This record gives sequence, structure tokens and C-alpha cells, in this order.
Amino acid sequence: MLLYQFLRFIFLIAIRAFFGRISLSGLEHVPKKGALIIAANHPSTFLDPIVVAVWLRRPVYFLANGGVFTSPFVKWLFRQLFMIPIYRQQDSADASQKNEQTFSACFELLAEGGALMIFPEGTSEDRRELRPLKTGTARIALGALAHLPPEQDVRIVCAGINYTNPRRFQSLLKLTYAPPISARAFANNPNGIQALTQEMANRLRPMLVITPNKEADRLTRQIEEMYGNQLRKELGLDPLHTDSVFTLAQEIAAGVDALLKENPNGIRQFQEDLTRYLADLRQHQISPRVFSNILEHTPQKNEGRLVHIHPFERLALIAGFPFYLYSELHNRIPYRLPGWLAIRLTQETVYRAPINLVLGIFTFGLFYPLYGWLFAHFISDTWWQVLLYLISLPVSGYYAFRYYRFADLLRQKQRINRLDSHTLEALTRSYRHLTAQITGVAAIKKISQQ
Repeated sequence: MLLYQFLRFIFLIAIRAFFGRISLSGLEHVPKKGALIIAANHPSTFLDPIVVAVWLRRPVYFLANGGVFTSPFVKWLFRQLFMIPIYRQQDSADASQKNEQTFSACFELLAEGGALMIFPEGTSEDRRELRPLKTGTARIALGALAHLPPEQDVRIVCAGINYTNPRRFQSLLKLTYAPPISARAFANNPNGIQALTQEMANRLRPMLVITPNKEADRLTRQIEEMYGNQLRKELGLDPLHTDSVFTLAQEIAAGVDALLKENPNGIRQFQEDLTRYLADLRQHQISPRVFSNILEHTPQKNEGRLVHIHPFERLALIAGFPFYLYSELHNRIPYRLPGWLAIRLTQETVYRAPINLVLGIFTFGLFYPLYGWLFAHFISDTWWQVLLYLISLPVSGYYAFRYYRFADLLRQKQRINRLDSHTLEALTRSYRHLTAQITGVAAIKKISQQ
């Protein structure tokens, strides 16, 4: 228990540091005691259980792929972290027999009023979808009722996880907990397992950004990338509010899905034009968001002129460079090392985010005390100076991240200034042509009329 609570505290700090903005809602729906199952979607392997459980004060047990329980030490360690193995038929010849023991452990846990997290999709894929739910979660919930007094219940809270990019530092996270489902309400239903599984899917689906296939997902992301900020303004969504990013994605995904069904040829022509436009921007190393923001703040009569870079921006870039260099000297190795190791430890991109996060906890946890010791040993051992120095390390790290983004924005403005007039006019014309077809998500069907 002590190890679990210690790691929960560490991961809470890590999650808050890793994600730029977090939208967390529905925590009041999670019961503080009593038999509980948390059923969540599963877009990012080991990152998902951390993201869901770290906000809960009560300990949560996890069903984990039995294939990782490979040695006595690993088995002991994972059990200390409240993990219960679940086995797949393709991974173990005696999976059914082992899973009987798993089900018994789950029934015992729930009978004692414990909390269990399950990912009913069964597998993890970094796609914006909700795959068909397995019936195992409903079987465990209904089976556990036999081990409880009639007046007690097993409650199921569905948790919807949305990432903008789980592998990118300072990306966005939206986590929503739905009102609990009563397992007893399905106990006397002859089709209770299927009905409860369907109810979980019904609770999860509205909380997620869902695209029907890879083609629709790609187009949805392209529209977000090109015109997301402007669409949020047109819809009256607060561009600084995390929820607005995912609300917009849901609206675009719904519009794209409808158009793919109603007029696939029309929307494919639009996608070809959009893909070509984005490729042209990438060729010149210009972000679609930067180009879009510049055009939207430039009157059309002034288009084709150079982008103005204020002298204050250049001065800020020069004045801030020493602080950026200070941060790079201290933070570059502990920041870059986890990503470098994650790439070499696995070829599966879905595993890299949690590996990066976990390794980052250790690298910063090792390097910062080392820096503090070196400072005290070679510069000053006055306690308040050492403390100020240690505080400066994470502060300067965040500053370096913001400085790099600011410098990149100025670089892209310079690249736009270096474009010849013909290229700039062609890109501007393509942008205006595409945005004329997207005057708002509600009017996105205009694409099919072109």
C-alpha cells in the first residue's frame, strides 16, 4: 500500500508536468467506498491506467496482460502495484484455467469492497475509436454479486480518455468519469451480460472523439490542423479551454462521417486538395496553424506582403537566450534521454509514451539531486542558495520549452517572408479556397456541393 501511494503521488506530479492542459470532470461520480469497477477506453497502453487512477484517493487494482508477468520478481512487483494478470488465448495454452483464478481474485476483491480497473476493449490502439467491448467486464460485475449481500451492489463507472497526442510533451488530456451503472439492475435480465456491456458502450461513446476509420480520422485531424482555431471561434468555443479542442474534434468527426456516407467522391476531392496544401506547407517547413493564424489576422488587401516581425520580438529572443542556454545545460540530458531509450526499447509507438513518462521520472529524479550535490560541493553549500538553485531547474525547463516555441514561431515567420510572391499567392489562394468550403462545422456539408 505504501509503495502504491508513493508512486501515485509521483505519477500525479509527472502527469501534471507532462500534459500542457488537463480537463478533468465527473470525479464526484466515483464512489469513495464499496465494490467498484472502472471501465475505460484504451488508446495508450500503460499510460491509460496511470491517467485514470492517479486522481482517485482509494487504491485501484488493475487487470493487466498476463504476458508481462514473466518472472517471480516481476510477479511480486506487479502485485505490489495492485496488478492482476489476465491471459489471452493466443498467449497461453492454459489461458482459460489461469483466468478462472483471475476471476476468483476479482470476485474476492469486489466482495471486500475494493476497486478494479478494466479496459473492456481488450487491446490498445492509438486511434480515435471505441472498439467492440468484450463481455468480461460485465461477467465479472454480475459474477461478483453472488459474493455480496443482497443490499450491496457493484457499481461501474465508465471513464473516457482523450489525448491530442499521448507521445508529445505538453499535449492535451481530457478525462471524464460518467455516473455509475448499477450491476444489480441487470442481474435478473436473461441477457444481462450483453445488456450491461452495451450500456457501458453507450456511456463511453459520448465522452470520446470517435472516427469510423483511418481515412475519416486522417481528414478530421487535417481539418483540425489547418483551421481548428478559426472553427472554435466560429462555434463560440473558448480557444483556451481544453474541452473546446475535443468538442471541435467530435463535431468535425461527425461531419466527416456523414459526408463520407452521403457524398464520398466530393469529400475525397476536398481531402486531396487539403492534403496537397498541407504537403506544400511542410515542404517550406511552415506550420498550418501558424500560416492560418497569420492569414486570419491579415486583411485580404494586404495579403502577399511580408509578415511583420516586431523589433520587441527580436529583442526578447536575444535577451532570453542566456536563460534558455542555462536550461539546456541542465535539462537537455534528462529530458532527451527517456525518449531516446523508449525508441530503442520498443518499436511499438503506443508503448513509448508510458515508457517515456516513467523513465522521465527517474532521469529527472536522478539528475536534479546530482546537480544539487555538485552545486553544494563546488559553488555554495548555503542551504537557501542550494534550494533556489534546485527550484530554478524545473522552472528553467518550462521556460526553455516556451522559449523554443516562441523562437520557432519567429523562424516560421521568417520562412514565410522568404517565400517568393508566386508561392505565397498560391498558398494563400489554396487556403482561401479550402476555408470557403468550411465556414463552420455546421456548414461542413458544403464540401459535398463542390
